[in-house]
Order: sequence, then C-alpha cells, then structure tokens
Amino acid sequence: MKKIIFLTLRWQEVGGYHSYVRHLYQGINFSNSDWLATVGYCNLSGREKKKKLDPDFQPLAIGVGDKLIMASRKFLEIFDVIHLFHLPYQIERKQGLKEKFYRILDFKKPLFVTIHDPAEEKSMPYGIRYLKERKNTFFFFVGEMSKNYFEKHHGFMGKVIKHPYFPSNKNSNLIEKENLAINTSRIDFDKYSHLILEAIPEIKGKVRFFSGYKNPFYYWHYCRNKIEKYWIQQGFQPSESELSRIYSKAKVLIDMSKIQNDGNRTQYPLLEAMDFQAVPILRKGWFQNNPDFKIEENFLEAETPKEIAEQTNRVFNDEKLRIKIVKKNQELLKSYDAKLIAKKYTDTYETVLGLKGE
Repeated sequence: MKKIIFLTLRWQEVGGYHSYVRHLYQGINFSNSDWLATVGYCNLSGREKKKKLDPDFQPLAIGVGDKLIMASRKFLEIFDVIHLFHLPYQIERKQGLKEKFYRILDFKKPLFVTIHDPAEEKSMPYGIRYLKERKNTFFFFVGEMSKNYFEKHHGFMGKVIKHPYFPSNKNSNLIEKENLAINTSRIDFDKYSHLILEAIPEIKGKVRFFSGYKNPFYYWHYCRNKIEKYWIQQGFQPSESELSRIYSKAKVLIDMSKIQNDGNRTQYPLLEAMDFQAVPILRKGWFQNNPDFKIEENFLEAETPKEIAEQTNRVFNDEKLRIKIVKKNQELLKSYDAKLIAKKYTDTYETVLGLKGE
C-alpha cells in the first residue's frame, strides 16, 4: 500500500482548499487502488485540535516547533508522497514563523504542490519564493489559465487536473425546489457580493448568503448594514450534511466571481450547485470557449445587478429551462467524479516517483 499525506503548513478554517482536499481524499480512499491518503496540518506544538469537519475527516497535527521538527521529519518519511494542497497566508503575516513552518519541507524527495489561482502569488510571497528556490517540486493546477500564469511568471511547470468532486447528493431524481437563490462564496472583493445585494429588490423570491469568510475592508465599504438580513450563517466550513441543507431548496446559485488572470474553470460552489440541482448564474466571461460548460445549457450569465435579477427570475418562472440545465449538469458532473480524478493524481505520482510497475 502506497501512502500519501495531503499537507498544509497551517490549517485555515474556511476556503475552497477544504473542499478540494476533502474530495480528493475521498476519491483516493474510496477507490479500488493501492493508495491510502491522510491529511495533516502543521503547528508548533504538535497537539491536535478538534476541527469543525465531518467526523471521518479529522486531520493529523504535525509539530514544527524546535523540539519536534526532527521527529516530524522522521514521521513524514513513511509517506511515498507529500502533497502540499495549498499555501497558507497566515504564516506570511507573522515574522519569524515562516522559516519554522517551511523547514518541514526540507527533504530530498519530490514535493507535490497544488496551486489554485493567481491570487496566491500576492497573498503568499514567501511561499512562492521558497518554492522557486526549492528543487524537485512538481505542481498541479486546477485550471489552464493559472498554469499558464505561473509557468510564465515563475517557471512553475506542472499539470492541469480538474477539480475532484465526490457527490453528496446520491438522489438523481429531481428535487422539489423553492424560489430561492443562494450565494456560498466569500464576502470579498473578487466575489463582488455587492452586485447580488443590489439585485435583490428586483428578484421575485428569496436570496440568502452562506459564507465562511468576510473580508473586513470589503464588508465595511460595500456590504455593511445591507447584507445582514440575508446572511444566514457565517464563519463555517460546511459538512456534507450542511451542504445538503443549504442547497436542498435553492433553484439558483449566484456566483459573481471575477479573478485576475483566472477563469474558464470550475469552483466548488459551481460543482455543489450541479450536484444539488441548482442552476448556476455566473459572471459574464468566466467561461470562454470551454468545451464542457455552455451558456444556456449548463449555466446562465450576468454582469450587472439588473441582469442578475433578470436571470434569477427566468429560472424561477421557467421550469423547462431549469430542468434542462439540471439534467445536463447531472451528466457533466460525472466527468468530475473524485475517483476518476484521483487516478489522474496517483498516475502522476507514480510517473514522477518512478513507481510504475511496482
């Protein structure tokens, strides 16, 4: 049995990283392969803290303090693959901690790293610099635009593998829905939450926000005293059961993300909407000439508050349109099956490590 540890240098309570590693972890461990995955996070003490996650997904704590670092490096030797599943921004903000945490990666065998989007360049400058100087590193990207950006600007060579998704909704029958639109993104500049708020007066149904994080600066200037009456839950990373509760009645997911040098790929709110039969309304231009995702077949587009309201009301009023998109997305979601995607990762591990045929 070959062993993988999906590692983060510092656990973050919210973010798409959680969804990514949870789905990939399940894809590997629930497939009929000879790979076994574990998830770990670093802290100074090595003491585990209970995380607000599904009971069967509790990561291991790995100590990087001065008294523990040697033992932790020895522990990591039992794994065939060490895969850093994201770069943590908190460490970047704390002087003196960066070197303590990153030194756990000072080993000779290959390090595998997933980079999610170009924002990591600005948020994690030390991490990017460390990876540029470190030898023997292989990169995964979740979209072609991110790969092109990091290859051009940093020389990070690697492979694009689309998001793994382990379905939560096992019911393929149509779910009874209400005239409800939801948003599950961060409250942040690149998510343009205020556009949805401005659309609400013209939407002929309910709108609710479920967000694990708010950027305090964005919230203060764009959403304060406006979003509160629609904001159902804050500061959480939803479990599978919570996802079902959030999406079960919603006809529409509104996601106005616009990220510089990024796009034309999935994000987890989109995949969750496909899973739970909500019609995605996305920012114009997010998908461009994508062979999988087609306008009016897999999603609808909007740019302004007026367009957001118009498209949302279309779905509320046109059951044939909703069912058409739901059924096409049920079929498309099969190509993101975490077990299939997991094999692309394990095949790559074996190629890079020379394990093919063992």
